[in-house]
Amino acid sequence: MGWSPVSPYKNVVRVILTEEGVYFCVWFPFRLCHPPFLLPWESVRRVEKKDSFLLGQSIHVDVMDPVGTMHLWLRKSVEQDLLKYFLALREPVRPVENV
Repeated sequence: MGWSPVSPYKNVVRVILTEEGVYFCVWFPFRLCHPPFLLPWESVRRVEKKDSFLLGQSIHVDVMDPVGTMHLWLRKSVEQDLLKYFLALREPVRPVENV
């Protein structure tokens, strides 16, 4: 995760993109009261590329579920994987045509 003026978790949280969702885990010394968790893709409400003078290009992800709302700023390097999983969830499944 990238830098945020309101988040003390810069370079402490590892974000892993999987087919099931976005998996978060905290590096070892900080893990004591922060168990890993998975946010399903259904909780991701928006993915948007942003340009910032201080941060350069990054990906802004809005997450909302029954527990609350979270805003993530991720490095641009995750863009392809993030969009692959996020867009796959939103594309309608088409029936296979008989030939």
